[in-house]
This record gives sequence, C-alpha cells and structure tokens, in this order.
Amino acid sequence: MKIFSQKRLFAYLLAVCIILSSMWGVVFAQTNVFEQNFNDNLDGVTPASFKTVERPAEGVTEYTPYTPAPNDGKDGALLSNMENGSKVKIDFGGAKTGKIIFEGQFRLEGQEAKSSAIKFFDIYDDKNKCILMFTIGNSDANGFDVRPVHRSADGAAQTAPYPINGGRIPYKTWHTLRVEIDTEAGTMDVYVNGYQLVSGGYPWGYTAAGTKIPNIAYSTSYHSAADHTIPFLIDNVRIYRDAPLVRSVAVKGAAMAGGTLTADADIYYPGGYTAGAPIYTWEASANGADGWQTVGTNAVSYTIPASDIGSYLRVGVTPTKQDGTPDGDTVYSDAVGPVQEFAAPPSINGDVTIVGEPEVGNELTPGYTYQPSSSGKAEGESQFLWERADAADGDFITVASTKNYTPVYADKDKYIRLTVTPVDTSGLAGTPQISAPVLVTSDADGFVFYVAPDGDDENPGTQSKPFATIEKAKTAVQGLANQAPVTVLFKAGEYDLTETVSFTAADSGTPENPVVYQAYGDGEVRFVGGKTLDTSLAVPVTDQAVLNRVIDQYAKTRLVQIDLHAQGITNIPTLPDGYGYAQKGWQPMEVYFNGKALTLARWPNDSFLNINFAEGQNPNFTLGYDDPEDRAKLWDKSKVENDLFIWGNIGYTWAGVSNRIKTIDPQNKRITSASGTQYPPTVGRKFYFFNLIEELDQPGECYIDRENGILYFYPPSDLEGAELAVSMLDTSMLNLSGASHITFDGLTFTQTRGNIVEATGVDKITIQNCELSHTSSNAVTLSGKNCTIENCHIYDLGGNNGTGGLHISGGDRKTLTPSGHVIRNNRIHYGDRVYPVGGASLIRATGVGHVIENNELYDATAYLVQFVEANDIQFNYNEVHDAVRLSSDAGAVTWGRDPTMLGIEIKYNYFHDVGNTYGGYGQQSIFTDDGAAGGFIYGNIFYRGTLTTDQGGTPSNSFPIKTNGGQFMRVENNIFVDSPSATRFQPWNQGSDRALQDRWWLWVQDKYSKANSSIWSKMQKVEFDSEIWKQHYKDTQWKWLNELFSTSYYEQNLKGLDAKNDVEALTAIAKDKSPSLSGIFKNNVAVKLDQTLAQDANNCVESNTYTSKDGKLSSGASIFTEYGKNFKLTNDGLAEVKTKAPDFENIPTERIGLQPVEADGETRYVGGRAPSVSGLSLSGGAMANAAAKAAYTFTDPDGDREGFSEITWYVSDSANGTFSKIPGKAGKELYLDESYLGKYIRYEITPMDERMLTGEAAQSAAFQVTEPLSLDQLISEAEEMHSSVQGGEALGQVAQEKRTALQSAIDAAKSAVTETEKETAGEALRTAMAALRAAIVKEVSLPAGATAAVNRFMDSAKIDIPQNGYVTLPKGCALADVTVSGVLTVDGVPRKTVFTIPAGTVVTGSGEASLSFYTTNAAPSVAINNAKDITAVVLTNENIRFSKEVTLTIEGVSEKRISAINAGKLVAVGSNTSPVKKSNSGEAVVLSATALQELVLYDRDGSSEPTPTVYPTYQPSNQNGSGPTYSSGAGNPAGFGIPTQGNTNSASGNDGNGLRFADIAGHWAQADIEDMAGRGIVSGVTENTFEPERSVTRAEFATLVSRALKLSGNVSGGETEKIMFEDVPDDEWYYPYVSFAASAGFITGYNGQFRPNDLITREEMAVIVAKAYASLGRRSLGGGIERFADKTEISEWAYEPVDTVAAAGLISGVSADTFAPRENTTRAQAVAVLKRLLDQNS
Repeated sequence: MKIFSQKRLFAYLLAVCIILSSMWGVVFAQTNVFEQNFNDNLDGVTPASFKTVERPAEGVTEYTPYTPAPNDGKDGALLSNMENGSKVKIDFGGAKTGKIIFEGQFRLEGQEAKSSAIKFFDIYDDKNKCILMFTIGNSDANGFDVRPVHRSADGAAQTAPYPINGGRIPYKTWHTLRVEIDTEAGTMDVYVNGYQLVSGGYPWGYTAAGTKIPNIAYSTSYHSAADHTIPFLIDNVRIYRDAPLVRSVAVKGAAMAGGTLTADADIYYPGGYTAGAPIYTWEASANGADGWQTVGTNAVSYTIPASDIGSYLRVGVTPTKQDGTPDGDTVYSDAVGPVQEFAAPPSINGDVTIVGEPEVGNELTPGYTYQPSSSGKAEGESQFLWERADAADGDFITVASTKNYTPVYADKDKYIRLTVTPVDTSGLAGTPQISAPVLVTSDADGFVFYVAPDGDDENPGTQSKPFATIEKAKTAVQGLANQAPVTVLFKAGEYDLTETVSFTAADSGTPENPVVYQAYGDGEVRFVGGKTLDTSLAVPVTDQAVLNRVIDQYAKTRLVQIDLHAQGITNIPTLPDGYGYAQKGWQPMEVYFNGKALTLARWPNDSFLNINFAEGQNPNFTLGYDDPEDRAKLWDKSKVENDLFIWGNIGYTWAGVSNRIKTIDPQNKRITSASGTQYPPTVGRKFYFFNLIEELDQPGECYIDRENGILYFYPPSDLEGAELAVSMLDTSMLNLSGASHITFDGLTFTQTRGNIVEATGVDKITIQNCELSHTSSNAVTLSGKNCTIENCHIYDLGGNNGTGGLHISGGDRKTLTPSGHVIRNNRIHYGDRVYPVGGASLIRATGVGHVIENNELYDATAYLVQFVEANDIQFNYNEVHDAVRLSSDAGAVTWGRDPTMLGIEIKYNYFHDVGNTYGGYGQQSIFTDDGAAGGFIYGNIFYRGTLTTDQGGTPSNSFPIKTNGGQFMRVENNIFVDSPSATRFQPWNQGSDRALQDRWWLWVQDKYSKANSSIWSKMQKVEFDSEIWKQHYKDTQWKWLNELFSTSYYEQNLKGLDAKNDVEALTAIAKDKSPSLSGIFKNNVAVKLDQTLAQDANNCVESNTYTSKDGKLSSGASIFTEYGKNFKLTNDGLAEVKTKAPDFENIPTERIGLQPVEADGETRYVGGRAPSVSGLSLSGGAMANAAAKAAYTFTDPDGDREGFSEITWYVSDSANGTFSKIPGKAGKELYLDESYLGKYIRYEITPMDERMLTGEAAQSAAFQVTEPLSLDQLISEAEEMHSSVQGGEALGQVAQEKRTALQSAIDAAKSAVTETEKETAGEALRTAMAALRAAIVKEVSLPAGATAAVNRFMDSAKIDIPQNGYVTLPKGCALADVTVSGVLTVDGVPRKTVFTIPAGTVVTGSGEASLSFYTTNAAPSVAINNAKDITAVVLTNENIRFSKEVTLTIEGVSEKRISAINAGKLVAVGSNTSPVKKSNSGEAVVLSATALQELVLYDRDGSSEPTPTVYPTYQPSNQNGSGPTYSSGAGNPAGFGIPTQGNTNSASGNDGNGLRFADIAGHWAQADIEDMAGRGIVSGVTENTFEPERSVTRAEFATLVSRALKLSGNVSGGETEKIMFEDVPDDEWYYPYVSFAASAGFITGYNGQFRPNDLITREEMAVIVAKAYASLGRRSLGGGIERFADKTEISEWAYEPVDTVAAAGLISGVSADTFAPRENTTRAQAVAVLKRLLDQNS
C-alpha cells in the first residue's frame, strides 16, 4: 500500500515554456516536466530541474517560471507569477475522503482584441482531461466577462457568469478564485471574489455525474496567439486538501511474548485544522493476510500476551476531529510476526572498535563480535550510529546511521565514535555498546569531492568512491562553504548533460571559501549536450531515387547515410520559414564530424548569385537571379519547393537572412519566399541556395530527410575512427542565478543547442582554463559583477540573439559604477555560424567598466566586438583579425547610435586582415557608427586593417578606422600598415551646403527627435545631466553634449522645428553650435598607405604624422623589427619617427595577444598550438577519369586529431603557369574528367585540428594529369599491388577481404571483352585498388624485437617501434612522411622525406644508406655541468656526411638547450664546426643536417613524481572468522548486500512510507523483494531505494545465487582458486561469490573469462537457475517452453534449461507468450526467480 510522509504533498509539477526548436526546425512549445512522488516536497524546485518533452505549439511566445514560496500555514504549494503558457499538475495519489481546495488570484492586463469567448484558464485531471474551463467573453473597455464552463448532472455544458456589475470584472486588478472539488462525489463549487458561480457542478471532462476526480491541475495556456494580445496572469496559487490524511504507519518493537509494540504514525492535517487524538486499533491474525481480530484499542502501545504467540499483529490509525469523530481513512501498518516466545537479547562479545585509518575520505568500518543469546539466533540487522564531537569527552552529535562511514571535511580535527546495537534475526535488540572515540585527520585545506564517469551518485564522493554527476556534487556542496573552501574534482571522461545544471545562492561559496569545480588528472573533462552516433551503422547510399537527384556523378560514389531514428534521435525539427538578422531565437540541431558542424548542401559551393530583380518584402518577396548554367533546371522542382532555402545579404549588406523558398521558376530564374524579411531585397545583392540534396557534392556537406530521420552526408575523411555527434540539449548547460564565488576550472562544455552558460545577478563567478564550443546559440551570457573569464578557448558558436560568444553586462550607468568584469587571455573564434551577418559578435559588452584584454578574437562574418549602452570600457592588448568576411558597413570592433557611450578606450591592440572582396560600403577594423562620441584609440597596430580597396566608389569607403558622423574621436600613437588610408572622420551630410557636413547633432535631432525618443531618451535614461556624469567626464565632450541635448535647450531652440520645413533655422543653429573639427589624428605612423586620411572633408585636426611608402627608413633599413610579424619599431625606426611625431611611444608588441599560461611548472597555450602539414603529394597520381587524392602528413603538437582541414584545388595549362582556383571543388579528392587531361593541378591545404585551430597553409607541387592507364596497365599495377600488400594486421598489410575483392576485380578485368565491359571492369578495378590502398595498415606499435616493412602503395606511416625493432623503408618509396618512435632503417634517404621524432627519441646511424631511430636514452659522451633531464640524441659517432640534406624535427623540445659534441668537445649547433643547423617551429626543434653528429638536449628543471593511487584490497577473512571483509573498496554497486536495519515496517531513511524501499510500491515484485530483503539476501541500492528495473551484471547474479543458497568454498586456495577466471581478481568484492558459484558448478565462463561486468541476459540466468535447481535434487521438467512465441530465438545451449525452469514455475515470461531470451535481467526478476527457487526447496 502507499504511505505518505509529513509535509510532502505533491506528486509532480508540469511547467510549460515555449522555446524555439533546433536547427532546421519549426517552433515547438516545450513542456518541462518535473516528477516527484506524492510524498515529496516542493521546496527548492526550480525549472532547471525539469525534463523536456514536446507538445504542439499553442501560440505562446514567452514563459516566466513559477516561484515556490512558503506554505503560509497550509500544506500545499504556493506558486507565483504564472504567465501565459504556464501549467502545473497536482497528483493526490487517488481519491481520498475530503475535498481538494484550489485557491489563487488572476488578472487581465487590458482589453482583448477578440471579443468573443476565448479559453484562458483550465483545471484538468491527471489524464489531461479538462474538468473546469474558464473563458473571457465580451471583453470591452469596462472589463471582461469570466465564465466557468462545467457540466450539469445530465452532462450538458453550463456557463456561470459573474453575478454583479453587468458581469464585468475590471482590468489590471487582482481577483480571487476558489474551487472546492469533492473527489468522492465528483462535484465542485466555484467562487470568484467571494461570489459563488458554480454550486455542485460536474466536471467538464466527464459526462457521468458522480465520477471520482483523483487529481487536478491548472493551466494558463491560450488557444492561439492570434486570439490573445493582452497578458493574463495568475498568482499565489495554493492547492491543498481539507481533510486529514494518514501518510504512514509503522510498528516498533520485537514481536515476542511479553514485549511491547508501539505505533508510529505520520498524519497530515490541513492548515488551520483542529484535530483530536488518533484512534489506534491493534489487530491479530493467524496468517498475517486475513481474518484480523481486534485485540487492543485506543492505545499507542500494545503489550503482547502469551496467547498471541504464533499470531501476526498490526495496528490501524484513524484521524479524528476535535470532538473525537473519525475524519479520514483508517490506514494499517504492515503485519509483524509471527509472535515468538520470550527470548533473551543478543550481545556484543568484547569491545566495539573502529576499523580503518580515521582520515577524511577514508572509509571506516565497525569492528565487533556478535554474541547470540541463549536462543542461538544469528545476527540480523544490527544497528549502527556514528557520532562526532569537538573533544573525546565532548557532546557527540549523530552524523550517520549506516554500517560504514567515510569522514568528510567537517570531521577534520574532530572525534568520531561508533555505537553498535546487536539485533538478531527476530528483530530482538541487545544493549548498545560504544567504541572509544578516534581523532579524524586530513591534509586537505577544505572539502574535496570527486566525480568520475564511472562513479555512482550513491557514493560518498571520495576519490575511491566518486560521484557520477555534477548535479550530485552540487547538492553535496551546499552549505559547506560557510565552513571551509570546497573543491569538486572531475576525473577525465565524458559527462552527458540532458538537462540544465542550475546554481543559486544556495550553491555559492564565500569570499573566504570559494567553491571550485575543477578537472584533475590527465585527459579532458567533457560535459556534452549531445549524443555520439555509432558510425559503424553508416552505410553507402544505394537508394536509386536518392542518387538520381544528386547531380555530381563522383559524389554519388562517396555519399553515406545513417538512420538517426534508429539511434534514438527523434527530435529533428524543420527549419523555420525565416531566420537571421532581427529574427533570432532558433536553436538548430547540428551534426559534428571530428569537431566541426556539417553544412547543409548548398549551391554555389563557394560563391554567390547576383540578384537582378527584386519585388515585395512582407509577407513574402520575389527575386530574379543570374544563373548562366541553368543549374536549377537539374533540381527536382516538386521536391525542392518548400524544402529549399536561400541565405544572403539581400537587403542591407550588414543584415544576413535565410528564407524558405515556396516556389521556384527555373525557366525564368525567379523564386518566391514563404516569409518576409526585415529589409526590402535590393537588386545587386547576393545569395546562395541551401538544403538541397541535389547539391550534396562536397566533403562536409549534408542533407537531412527530417520526416524519415535519415542523415545523408559526404564524409570529409575516413569514417573509421571519426567522431560523429548530434547536439541535443536545447536549454543552457549551466544556469547561475544569484550565485557567487564559484569557479569552473579546466572543464570542457560542448555539443549543445542552447547557451552554454547563463548567469544572471551573479558575483565573483570565474570561468578559467575551460573550453566552450559547438553550440547553436551562445557561449556565455553574464550579468552581475566581479566576474572573470580567463584563459579559455571559446569557438564554433551559433550567434543567436546578437551574441555568439560572450554577452557581458554589469555596472550601473546612472552612477557609473564599474562592473569589475574581466575578460582576459581567451581565444575566441568562429562566432556566428548559425546566424552569419546576423548581428552577432564574439563579445557584446553592455554596462560600465569591463576590462577586455589579451584575447585573440577572429573569424566572423561581420562583427567581432560590439559595445552597446556601454561606458568606460578598456579594450587593450588584444589581437583582432579575420572579421567582416561577408558583410560591409561594419567593423571588427564597433559601437554607435548612442552619444552617452563615453569613456571607451581601444589601446595597444593588433588589428589585421579585416574585410572581404565581396563589396559593399565600408569594412573597417574599428567602426563608430551613427553619432558615437568620445572614443580614445591609442597605440594600436593596423596591418591590412581593411582588405577592401575599391568599394563604394572613389575614394574608398573602407578604412582601418572610420567614425561615421561622430564627434570628439581621438586617434593617437597608432601604426597603420598596408591599406588605402588610415582613418576617416566622416561628417554627416544633409543637403548640398558644405557648412552642414559636420552638423552631426542636428542629424541626431532630425532622425531621433525627442518625440521619437531614441537617442534623446537614452540620455535621459542614464541621467546624462547629473552631477555624477558631470564630474566623471569633466573636461570631455560631456559639457557640449549635455548642452545640446538638455531639456531646456530643446524647449528653447528646437521644439517645433522640422528638418524638412525649417532648413534655414536649423542651418543657422548648425553653424553656430556645431563643434567643428572635434576629432584628433595625432602622432601616428603610416606605412605603405596611399593617403593618411580620406581626401573628402574630415571632421578632425591632423598633426605629427610620420609616413613611409615602403616600410624603409631613410637609411634603407626596415622601420619594423620584422615586417608582417612584429611591428615594433626598431631603435633607429623610433628615432626617425620621433623627428615627425616627437611624442610617439613605441608599442609594446610583446604584451599584445594571447599570453602563455604558466602553471605547475608547465607552459600551456590557450586552445593549444597550431597544427601543420608536410609531405604533400597525390595518392595514386593524377589521371583523367579518376580521382586525384591529396596525401599529406598532419601533425599537431598537442596530439589533437585532424579536424576539417581546408583543401582548395587549382589548375593551370603548364607547370609554371598561372594556377586558377577550381570553383566549387574542395576536400581531399578531386575527380578529374577528360577536360583536365594534359593540364596541371595542385592543391593548397590549411590544416585544422579537431578544436578548429588552423595552421599555416601549405601548397603541393604541380602534377600533370595523364592519360588513364590502359586496362592492361591497370591490371599489371593491380597485380603488383596484390602481390606486394599481404593480408594481415601488420604494418603495410591489409585485411584479406580487400585482397580478395581486388583479385576478383582483376579476374573480371581480364575476362572483359567488349569496350563497355572493359570500361566497367576498369572502373571497378580502380575502385578496388583505391579501397585496398585506403585500408592498408599505416599506424602500428611493434612488439619488442619485431620488424616490419613499408611498401610503395602506402601514403604515410606512423610507427611506434621499441628497442631492437626496425622498419625498412625501400628506396624511392612514395611515402610523404614517416613518423616514427623507435628504429627506422632507410635504404637511401628518399627525396623530400621528413622524419618526425617524438621528444626523447635517440637517433644513430652508420652511413647514408642507414639511419636508425630508437627509443632508449643514452648518456652523452661529454659531461655537461648543472644539466638535468638530459636526452642524448646520438646521430653518429663518426660524423658521416650525406649527399643531400636530411631534415629532422624533434617535437616538444623547443625550450630545451641543445648542443653538439664534436671531437670530444661541446659545439654550438649552427656554428662553423657543426654541420647541423637549428631552427624552431612552435614547440619543435628542426635540424637540417648534411652530416649527423651527437647532439644533447637538456634543461635545468626537474619534475615531481606523481602521487600513486592506493586501491582497495580484498581480505579473505577477518580476525574472528566471520567471513570475508573488504577495506576501502568499491563496495557492492549492485546493492545486493546484507541489510543493515531490523525487520521494521518502514525503512530508516526519509521516505517513511511503510515499505522497506520507496520505489517498489505497487511493483509486481514488491512482495518478493520485501521477503528476500527480510531474509537478509538482498538490500537496496540505497537505504530506501531498490531500483527494481535496473539491469543485473553477471557478478551480481552470481553473488545473489551464492547468498540465496548459502554457498561456501575456499577463496584463498585449493580447488576454488584453480577454477577461477582471469578477469576476476581476488581483490574484487564479488570474488568469493563467483568462486562459490563456480565451485558449485553453476557457472563456467567463456574461454577462461567470466565477464563479471557484462549484463546477464534472461537465458543466461535461466541456465544458472536450472543448474541450481538440479543441485537441490530436482529432476528436469519439460514443456514449459512451448507457450513462448519467441522460443526459436532462445540459444541452443539455453533451450533445455529454459524449458526446465519455465516448467518448474521458476521463470515466467515478460508477457504470457514472450520469454525475451536476450533481454537483460532486472533486479526484480532476479530476486523473484531466486525466491521461487528457495520456496520450492523449503
């Protein structure tokens, strides 16, 4: 039966919020579900703890979550601020005596547009059936008409209008609502503002009068958005019962004659209820099931007479009113008994001791000897109590009541003692005995918790027993920071986040004791909001209907597909009709391949279509476009319409949008959209098509069949070993609200649809050394104060809602109080992938006083940094590049349209490579737009600060710095290199009068007048004319601005004037008041510029500019330290600059950009180091009618995998001619049709690792495209390949099936006769050869002494070779690169071969024909004083010379010292006496040698030894011989341990529900579980949970069988040991039980292994049970299997055992006719089967 605990009323809450669905999806309403049992409390429930399910959209556009509040004297939930779309469900666990009361307040904010009846508020039952419906009718200016809609007794619909004021209820006023629901009679009474509208009405959702209503709910969701324009709110909702309820009844005491039993009842009383004394009724029964007779009444205790011996007893409890009248149901306890004769209690023989080292984090166990009483009863569930005190003789408080205890930090320097109360199997307890107290010690300075992917949230969170989730760790942290610092350490691995993790003030630290969530150990800690797909299920596309749509013939052979539905991905939303600039909120699902999102197939692939016709805007528009190749005629028009999209800057160049295309006319090249756009489309703008399966023709493209859940894609590289993942989580990963003093350190958050971090109202939140990546939305939205984001790698961001990267706000603009936020030393890039040119930026700063410094910011289609309503921003020492790539009229750093944004400083930054070649008006590094004022731009370097030279006419409208109509801009002490000009201070022109060119403020007044309340209102909003602003911005432009925008000036001079009709008056004011030439351009350096300032009118004064046309000084020397890399002036350069700009200060270039992070004696580079490629070649050459395949060696200094390297192909008529880019072709393969014959191709590759870091581009040699091999030549080449490449798994070998397939293709080619047959056979042979070549083993780790050979059909090799092993590389081998760790013997050094040697490798050799690499360290032949960590690289002792230079790259040693040894002396590398030259490449040393010497690498820094981890050990027996014990181990994760409580009727945890385990109530195996737990055979996963549906491992089931049958054996030697399995070590908890079961012959294992952690299937369980059944002397039965329809699926070896146990009634099916042999066994099934086995043996 179900029992309810005190003050826990509600079963579950259902809150609805509306969000935009994922990528390529439509709008869905998301219903957030939070489920709790009836006995759970609502306190602390937050929306972030909800699960998400889909519901159809109901037009709701926003959601404000409810706020739990105190119960105010009534047991129930008080919910506040329920807005449109909110819903709460209340479950009362079935009908009970009494009423359910619903109370609340509601209001409507104004008149609805629709006057007819509209549903706005409902009450439901738990089946989502409406009980009571409220509508608004006849809404007018006087108010609204609320009508509860219910049913009469005959089932007819009824409405009940408001009885006064003509039925009108006023707007904007709170009104009361009360609904009384009689759950037994099924009737209800309804009151509004105290007036009864419904009396005894029947529920709307039911037609039969008197239907019981077990549960109710209410909702404020509307029918449709079109009907509702006015907010409706409901607040202060309380739902409660009006009758008392007995939640639980338990019986305490031993059931024996002479003993006393006591009733323990938990009774709920409604608030304000006056209760009488409960009625207690004691009853007895002969069998404990029926026939109950009353034996005692009205007493909480019952003394058992001798006449009750053999009987079962129980007690019933009935609540009463104040007068003693029963009021509510009688609830009975579980039965206890049978009653035994009186017996003496057990005792403890000797002392109780505490076993284990009393240290924080170390598990302690009880040490005692149980002494049975004269009854001889064995020990039952003895009781344990752990207590703590400040002193050994102090006052002790309870800390735990479990058998074992792990001290926490709060126990440090305190005393722990243990009390043991012996209890026998009858539940009889003896005298408690107390241990001596022990002092707990710890070296830790605070609380430390551990979390691991293989942990368990039931663990204590120690290093040996870690938690599994951050949510559990967060719960453990709460409240501890008041005592000491708290650190949560995460072990490397992947942690799936399926819902938001929320942090509030309760989870906070303090200034003295912060809370830190931190990675520890080696490897990456990854929190993932997505799901990794099984790429083994990806198959080539064979559906001819699909292939017929794909245009590119070669692409058809490369496409693969994967069934997303089959992998559990069902939430695949469609694309919205329109999104982009001004249309935000969409969070798409995305697919990531090796760390980069696949793109929806598009055309053109790498260019745009020109718009030649534009008509319309809203609700849709029509475009005409240029398409000389008539591409759209190749598309399936019937399928692409409404599935086709465009993206482009079709209106303004700074506003990118995407629109669904409703119709396409390929003949006339016209398209019509399905939705409108923010700005009207314009002829001359550009766009491209996407979401076309026809255009799936490039690696990295995809198309999703959303209806059927099929992903089609063109893999960028081999699928084998690749990671393919899908983003899933569509809420934030972390939500911090009101939290403070929390640090996240060294963690990765990735693959999500929603924001990664949302923080509001926070203080001192630090995110450091983290990686935030792969989100469809934004990385961090942050408001609060004193927060830091530092040393983080943040990349691949969607750009939703105008942010993308970091949206930082804080500070007070009225008081100009700074936020204290610091954004320092982060690498942030690729921030607007979902919303290109959608207004997003990598950093969006709002507020006051943010510091943004030493970041590298790059790769954006438009902005990198935006300041909005911001003051006193310090933007210093950043590197800013590769911005404004697809837009114009924009800047990498931008702000404007707000003259109140004063105090912005841009100092000591490096801007380079900004802009594009697509055209448009203005592409700047710094752009202050539309009336910005007061920026200070000082000490920056602008190198190629705009890449556009001819956009917008002559002169150019693009500049490194452009101020667009603003005033008081200061540009000082900057360096401008290689751009058309430096700066433009552009005035605003209105009319032809040149005097009006700088009438900026009049333009503001004209366009943003007081009446329109834009800029003027912004100044009023911040109280611009306050004394605070006056003093803060003293001696700045504030005075002038304040005068012109003051209310008094407006009233006196401007009010009533109009820019069109009062030009003369405004002109006079402009000439009088405009601050002419307010800009300053001073002490700047201009190098390789056509001009310093734009040659039209500039609103500035220029002075002291130094210019150089070629970057040279008058002496001819360079002005810079290193042109293109380090633009710091040389000493001579600085001196010459000062002749023109005497106040110029050299720029500290060494402080600009990312800085290395020094920690724990190591240097770390934020985001890692750039990868590189070498040895570029073609695999298989370049032949017509075949694919040219790029072959190269990818090297990453950090060990990251290759990601999405960008490969571009070029073609030329000659090897030395001009190479042109091949449009639309990218990726590792280029199919060469006959048009390429005789031409030359080459490719350029920009390497990219899986973290989207790119290295320097490399270019291959030119390759001439030759005639394809004749069939005979092809056969000959294939036969040599077949002969050279042997079958196997060694280096240079291949799987035998590839050789077999190649041989079959050779045979088919030889038998071809006709030309058609030969052509088909040749293509098949080329395919088989390519497949074999790709499958050759190229990466191996050789065993000691092994040898291997490289063959010429390999493209590359990576070989880990131990000492004494070697690999032979044949002369002339086509390998591009060889990466080795060990011995490599080279038969002649191949031309251009580069040997890459990991750090610490030793190299030796004896001549040109033999170079050997091996991995032992060798001492140098000459001692080096004061050197540590010496690595001797012994190239040769004989100074052998080579005919051509050999290059050696030694990785990871750039910081080491390096010397050569020649003739017994140390020689500097690179000196005249050394043939070895040295250079550095990142972290590697590159040696170029014509002869090889002995080299020594060394440094002076030692390294610390890691602390070893101590693992638990198994102890075969304890001192008193009571069986095996365990220390510090992982325990028994199955929860099948001996229970630790007596035979009470309610578990000792907090559930108090009368069951031993709260989660088995009503379960089909409830009785069996309770029985087996009572026997001491099983226990719960926790003290009060059993998890009946959890699967069981083989080790757990062996343990259960051993305990159930009381098996025993020798676990430390003898026969048992001989038959043990190699994967069952003797220190595992399950070791003895597996041994016992093996000794009994119940288990045999698999080829010497038991596979203990495999889940046991139902047929495996049946085999073991059948053997156990036979061991009890039972004979085999038959016929039981016949009833199972799936009997043919039962394995042959299990068929007879299943037949036996089914016939014996030991195992039944999962249904009447289904056995499910391969389903996993659950805990409930295992317990039930073994109970039946024991029952048959009793």
